[in-house]
Amino acid sequence: MYSRCVFFPLQTLKSQAFFPDSQSSAKAGNTEAMNSIGWQYQNGYGVEKDYKTAAEWYLKGVEAGDEECNEDYQRCIDAMG
Repeated sequence: MYSRCVFFPLQTLKSQAFFPDSQSSAKAGNTEAMNSIGWQYQNGYGVEKDYKTAAEWYLKGVEAGDEECNEDYQRCIDAMG
């Protein structure tokens, strides 16, 4: 199974400028953006690390039927202990 992979320059991921675009897309129903925001919170890129918020964003993608969000949601829950 292959997973989607989107590459962004590290400075872009660490900047606050990237985050609002992801939020707009996620709020419009884009599950890749939901997954991206979850990843950003889980890893602390551009935002303070927050597993609970990461899980919430992954779960939105799960509820929209995205399998990758489901996998990342499970990993996030496991990381939370």
